[in-house]
Formats: sequence, C-alpha cells, structure tokens
Amino acid sequence: MKKDWPFYALTLLLAALPACVYLAAPDFYLRYVLNDQMREYQAVEMVTFSTALVGGLLLAIGARRLWRVRPGPDYGPEGLRGVPDRWGAVSLVGASALAALFLAGEEVNWGQTFLHWGVAERQQQRDITLNLHNTTDAVSIQSLGSWYVLITFLLIPVVWAFRRPLNLPDAWRAAVPILPATVAVLLGLGLSEVKDIAEGLRPQPIADDDHYVRFFEQLNEQKEMLIGTAMLLYGVGVLRQTKAADSGTTAESPPDAASTA
Repeated sequence: MKKDWPFYALTLLLAALPACVYLAAPDFYLRYVLNDQMREYQAVEMVTFSTALVGGLLLAIGARRLWRVRPGPDYGPEGLRGVPDRWGAVSLVGASALAALFLAGEEVNWGQTFLHWGVAERQQQRDITLNLHNTTDAVSIQSLGSWYVLITFLLIPVVWAFRRPLNLPDAWRAAVPILPATVAVLLGLGLSEVKDIAEGLRPQPIADDDHYVRFFEQLNEQKEMLIGTAMLLYGVGVLRQTKAADSGTTAESPPDAASTA
C-alpha cells in the first residue's frame, strides 16, 4: 500500500546505511556503529534494543485490543463458537509481544549493558552474564528465535494468502504481519548469507584490520537489528488494524491482503 512507503524506506535505510558508513568512514563506523568489542554500546545494538522494546509494547497493546474487541463480522461470532477465532489472533500477537520484549532484554543483557557502559567486552569483570542466548546449553535460544522468525514473518503470511481455500477465520487477519515487516526479515536473512559467503572467501591468516573482521563478521548483529525493526513494524500493523477496538467497538475491517500485495 502507498501508506506503507515510510516503513519500506526505514527498512531499506537500516539495511544499507551501516555498509555505506563503513565504506565512507570506517573509523567512524568502528567507533560509533559496530565493532566486536564495543558493540553493546553502539548504534546497531541500541537500535535493535529500541525497536524490539517499542515493538513488544505495541504488540502487547494490540493483544489487549484484540482481547477486548467485541464479536462481529471481522472478529468472530458470538458465544463459544467464536472463541477459537478470537483466541488465535490474541495468542499469536501476545506471543510475539513476549518474543520482542525477550529480544530487547537479551540485547542489553537484561540491564547489565548499562551497568558496564563503555567498557570493552574483554575488560568487563562479570561474575555472571545474564543473557540466555550465549550462556544456555540446554536449549538453543538462537534456533528457537530463528524458527519463530521464519514461522511468524514468512510462513504465516504465505498461509494467509491461501486463507480462502484453507477456510481460515477472518478474525486472524490482524495477527498477520504487514509486508514491510516480512521485507525487513528477508533483508536481515540476506545479510546473514552475505556473512557466510564472506567467511568462506576470507584470507588466511586473518589480520585484525581485515574487512571480514571489521565489517562482515558482525553482519549477524545487523540482521538482529532488522528483526527488531520487523517486530516494530508488526506492532504498528496490528495497532493499525485494531485501532477501533480499544474503544470497545467492533474494529474496522482491515483491507484485503490480496489488494495490498
């Protein structure tokens, strides 16, 4: 949709800007944007934290709106027969809110980043690191996160495109991520693939000033930034489609997905 162009512009800007800054001013990039030792305090990590945090809050508000919305043609029938229709959307949006807030917490080590602000990772004196994705061996947090991203932002929109033959409830429409959010995820996955290609082509031995170490090695951090952006856009989309529900009235019918592709 035409009104989505700012979302596409934001996504493309965040995907391209770090590389442009690195090419134009590599020292500035390493000091303020991203490097392996100071990344917790630099622009990419802070944007990831901010977008995931705001996105989680917006998704929580959206889940509350869907919880409060009155039954109607777009949000399921009255009585027990309409419970699965409404609960499906509430469950997905609520789970996404928790996932976004979890990502935000992990990005700042649940507050530890602010306690050690400006100290390089190798110089930090921590008795325990609070994040789970680097310290938990029982389950792979990264794998769970990857599956969540693939299912929510790629599989669900594809399945929703076939909602008529699958007879999916119209009430689930508000829980489907908007297209700019999916684009943000695809760009992030693309950056991860670029990192893997660069890793395979890197020279041996690797020098500290090699472009792989200075830029390509940290592309996964930029991927996480775009996933945080996808969470933010997802939250915006949910609020946009449920804007009438917060007043306790039946929400406006969202535009048909086929007409917005």
